[in-house]
Amino acid sequence: MLLSSKSGLVISILLVLALFAFSGTGYAAEKPTKIGITQIVEHPALNAVREAVIHKVTSAGYERGKDVKFLLKNAQGDTSNATSIAQTFKAEDVDYVVTIATPTSVAAAQVLKETPIVVSAVTNFAIAGLVDSLEDYENPENNGNITGISDQIPVKEEFKMIKRLAPSVKKVGNVFNAGEPNSAFLTDLAQEVTKEMDVKLIEATASSSAEVSAAAKSLRGRVDAIWISTDNTVVSALPVVSEVAKEEGIPLVVADPTSIDEGSLVGYGYDYYDHGLRAGDILLEVMSGKAPNQVPIQIMKVSELTLALNLDYAREIGYQFPEDVMEQADQLYFGGKIWEKKDQE
Repeated sequence: MLLSSKSGLVISILLVLALFAFSGTGYAAEKPTKIGITQIVEHPALNAVREAVIHKVTSAGYERGKDVKFLLKNAQGDTSNATSIAQTFKAEDVDYVVTIATPTSVAAAQVLKETPIVVSAVTNFAIAGLVDSLEDYENPENNGNITGISDQIPVKEEFKMIKRLAPSVKKVGNVFNAGEPNSAFLTDLAQEVTKEMDVKLIEATASSSAEVSAAAKSLRGRVDAIWISTDNTVVSALPVVSEVAKEEGIPLVVADPTSIDEGSLVGYGYDYYDHGLRAGDILLEVMSGKAPNQVPIQIMKVSELTLALNLDYAREIGYQFPEDVMEQADQLYFGGKIWEKKDQE
């Protein structure tokens, strides 16, 4: 049956009205998913986590600006800023939050009680107060709106490496921020480990990046090597520690290979870009519809440690790496450039 032009016009109008009606009930083009990413401070490791998370999400097919919008925030080392950022995320009604480092994770957990949070670059979720107990690592139902991945380093392996680098070492300096729960926890572990190894740990504290230089200088003439954990305050000011260590002609070992070009002799820890990719995988699981308490918290393994050696630093202080350490290295830094072992194969 043929329709009259008048009937066709009426049907067209009805279709247009129907489209407007559907636009109010979920059939309009969806808005981009909003992902808030907050880090405590700028330094290579935390930046690497951020970039890896973004890469993982966009590689999964989410187009930046169209399907997903990233709200990138930096607390500039200030915990009150971290809380303000979390409050901003709440006001912006973000869909998911990725936290990088302990202070930003704690702030987000305190402010955002329903928004899914993926935590990264945190040493111990229980010590930080993000979960009730260590058993929660194996019992994801107790994680609430929080999941993620821990970067807790195996402290004993760190000091075994220092012994391999300097077999006669007796005193090791440690610059750290006692106000960072992750750093205080690792320092306590280091005290236990060094006692077992007949090594004395000499502590120097810095509550801000501005205090790192003075803390490092306080170790002059008192130690045979310096060890820095995954302390965000100190790693963000690592060049000033490196300057002191070089002047003393002693090894500087940092539990972060990502920062090898910042002036350490050795970086021995987890590759933070890889860590960020793992955090990105967890985020994608949550974005696919899983509740955070359905995704177990992950912990990096000893087998995933990366060893980076700074040959420029070694040459500057007249140091020669043991052959077995050279053979184990995953990365070499010389001539102002990082070389992956695969580049040499």
